[in-house]
Amino acid sequence: MDSGLAFQDHAAIPGSTVDDAVRKAQVFAQAELERRCYRALSEKRRFGKLRRATDEMINQIKYLNRVVISLQTGMLDREEGQKEIQQIQKQILEIVRSLPLHAGVEDA
Repeated sequence: MDSGLAFQDHAAIPGSTVDDAVRKAQVFAQAELERRCYRALSEKRRFGKLRRATDEMINQIKYLNRVVISLQTGMLDREEGQKEIQQIQKQILEIVRSLPLHAGVEDA
């Protein structure tokens, strides 16, 4: 098994506790793992534009955090930092406004 290879599986694993669900997942048969992997890969490919928009929004939020930290530590001029924050906010809002265009739309 390659522990560096990961797929996000959104299917539920029933269990009365988290530990119970983890135990059940650890004993999945190979066929069940293959089915879940195929579904995870299919979902990832189907809504690529929405995923890319979401990833870009997360990147902008991370950048916003770095700018604010730079302001707080004095590594960035206050006026320059405020302008950068406004630009980041504008870009995040543009991404948010585009989400309905991508949601539910499968890649061609």
